[in-house]
Amino acid sequence: MVNLRKILVVGATGATGKHVVQMLLDRGDTTVVALVRSKEKMMNLLDLDDDNNDEKNKSKNKKIDNLILEEAAIAELGTEKLQDLTKGCQAVISDDDDDNNKGGKGGGCRFIVMGSDGITHPDGVTDPKRPYMERFVLFLLRKLLPPHADNEMTAAYLYQQQQQEQQEPSSSPSPSLDWCYVRPGDLIDDKQEKEDDNGDDNSDKKEKVCVNDNEEGYEVFDRPGSLFGGDNTARYDVAAFMTTLATVDQEIWKERYNHKMPAIYQKNKKNNE
Repeated sequence: MVNLRKILVVGATGATGKHVVQMLLDRGDTTVVALVRSKEKMMNLLDLDDDNNDEKNKSKNKKIDNLILEEAAIAELGTEKLQDLTKGCQAVISDDDDDNNKGGKGGGCRFIVMGSDGITHPDGVTDPKRPYMERFVLFLLRKLLPPHADNEMTAAYLYQQQQQEQQEPSSSPSPSLDWCYVRPGDLIDDKQEKEDDNGDDNSDKKEKVCVNDNEEGYEVFDRPGSLFGGDNTARYDVAAFMTTLATVDQEIWKERYNHKMPAIYQKNKKNNE
């Protein structure tokens, strides 16, 4: 019997989370634990190859067997229940703005969380200082939109944990926390909408943190661009990238992604012509 990897998806019925669950199930090598508010909604969102074709039905049954639905809001779960859900998981993927997501321990489990390119790297070095107007806009977002402030707190928490573990590696009873904080641009729902861009070349904004030879139409950089650069990211592509992060070989994960805050944008059409 093949031992499948186990991955917990938080916010599984969300606009991005639903794509993550579908992609992981389509792989056929992963047990997906989906934390949802409604099991019925989750099942309605998934394509389980439900038709009269015998081969399709076999595929459907396999996907259902590989799916575990946990109906609850993460804020309502206690520490013991969270530890139970994450036990044996290779990764936890979060598409949930709740600040409670910042909890967790190490032990070889990758914590992958989606924020936005408006979140500044807490190290004060990776991201260049933003112009005054952008800083003012971020100040307003911080005051007016609680999810933005929560995302900043999560990024700061992850970075602080990393720094503490590096300074006092022997003081922590648990293994270090592996994490990657994904920073997409302006999110668009339809993958096809990615073609609707203005062709602006924001070449001053970014240096690649890793090379992605993918056909998904996205590129990954070590720092975000301007808030007003018009850089979009399809939710489908964010899901594809986070799925890659959760399943990539450990050596690649450690070298390219662990303790990083990559920015992800759609590929510039002009660069592809």
